[in-house]
Amino acid sequence: MNIYLQTTNYFIIKTYDYKKLIFYITHEDDLHRAKRLLGHLAPIETHILVDNTMDKQQVLYELKADIYFNRRVYFIHRKEFAHELSNAMHLEPELDGF
Repeated sequence: MNIYLQTTNYFIIKTYDYKKLIFYITHEDDLHRAKRLLGHLAPIETHILVDNTMDKQQVLYELKADIYFNRRVYFIHRKEFAHELSNAMHLEPELDGF
């Protein structure tokens, strides 16, 4: 089940039993929203796909990737997005005719 969240009501988000989170960050506003949300939730497996044009060291620092080992950060080009997302979710690509 994939859900796009855009809320600041963290109480509602906490009521769901998420097992895995996936973020796609393309600019600083996305980064700050992800940081706020992660700060309110219990540590769970988190995959963070970041546009390769952002400053890598700053992003890793902001997300505290060296402290929270449950956060995996991937720097990608936009055209690689679908492939990296399927890898992060451990999905096999669908083959036509099967």
